[in-house]
Amino acid sequence: MLGRSVRLFWPNHSAWFAGRITGYDAASGKHHVEYSDGDKEWVLLAVEKVGPGRG
Repeated sequence: MLGRSVRLFWPNHSAWFAGRITGYDAASGKHHVEYSDGDKEWVLLAVEKVGPGRG
């Protein structure tokens, strides 16, 4: 999964945001996502609405 482009849906914005998976923490099960706008966050992908990225 590392390096994979993804899109995550943010319900508060009713929009999809593009990013890239740049890390994984086995203890928490979370992936680190760096978004194309520069934001970064740790995300539990199993509970998020995730789609394939472009590129």
